[in-house]
Amino acid sequence: MRAVDYIIVGFGLAGLAMAKTLEDHNKTFLVLDNENPNSSLVAGGFASPVILKRYTLVWEAVNQLEACYAFFNQFEEKFYETYIEKFPIYRRFASIEEQNNWMVACDKPVLSDYLSSELIHKNIKGIDAPYGYGEVLNSGRILVSKVLLRYKEALKKQGNYQATTFDYDSLENSKNGITYKDIKAKHIVFAEGYAVNDNPYFNHLLLDGAKGEILIIEAPELELNVQLKAGITLLPIGNKQFFVAATFDWNDKTNVPTAGKREELKAKLDKFLTVPYKVIDQKAGVRPTVRDRRPLVGRHPEYKNMYVLNGLGTRGVMIAPAMAKLLFEHIEHGIALPKEVNCERYENHFNGCDGVMGINY
Repeated sequence: MRAVDYIIVGFGLAGLAMAKTLEDHNKTFLVLDNENPNSSLVAGGFASPVILKRYTLVWEAVNQLEACYAFFNQFEEKFYETYIEKFPIYRRFASIEEQNNWMVACDKPVLSDYLSSELIHKNIKGIDAPYGYGEVLNSGRILVSKVLLRYKEALKKQGNYQATTFDYDSLENSKNGITYKDIKAKHIVFAEGYAVNDNPYFNHLLLDGAKGEILIIEAPELELNVQLKAGITLLPIGNKQFFVAATFDWNDKTNVPTAGKREELKAKLDKFLTVPYKVIDQKAGVRPTVRDRRPLVGRHPEYKNMYVLNGLGTRGVMIAPAMAKLLFEHIEHGIALPKEVNCERYENHFNGCDGVMGINY
């Protein structure tokens, strides 16, 4: 029987962040992942401190952005590859009113370090922008799928990763720890994303799923070298190919791309793109989201060796490293979790359920 300190179930951004945190602290672990498509593999990996739709600062933006860049820089040093792309975000204005709203936002003290007050008027071939652009500073992109695949390869070689569907009926919990088939562990961390709704130990959490779909287009004449926000996101990814994101669907919980969302993205793109393009790929994934827009981190209300790391939503690339660190310190050193992320805030839903099965929300 194999003995490890931790079992991690799931290998999206949450699972990756937990695994690297354990590795950094010389803890032994085994990742179990069913390798089904997940939202992390589809994610654009955008690291931006500002929510442009509402002109508000991302929750804990300063700390999370710093932790995000530091975390993924470790992978760059480990694998001698580039995973962090830093470049500005241009917000395309569709009217004078949008220009004015930008300038008002620039005057807010909390946003002044992240929004440039100098309006940009320049010709970007292929983009119709008669009212110019505003620039978001200190932003970038993490190449999420590239990191996940590279780290998975490394973990496989070390014997710390297994591609398998987790069988909850084979999990046993006792005072001495966790037993799963032929594996003994001190702790188990569930980092399953939206699939946690099928987990009989944590499906009492109010986790919903927002399906997102993205396109990859090819536009040989488009000369864009920044991330463009124009109702949708347009981002160069090399070889005259561009990432187009994203849609939201609160009803469809599958990872299957749809014709309807493809046309929706194309319609938005056609409003400002003036050069020919063709769609060369389309992908979909379900983002794990929480009603109060805060992560779900912490211990099961009854089973003291079971933990959850979930609910990272649309900004998982920024949130995951910080949340994994908090959970590790909570487990190993007894440091209390912040109330706004502690999954205890949903214990009343667990207590109102019939047994451990909880609510499928």
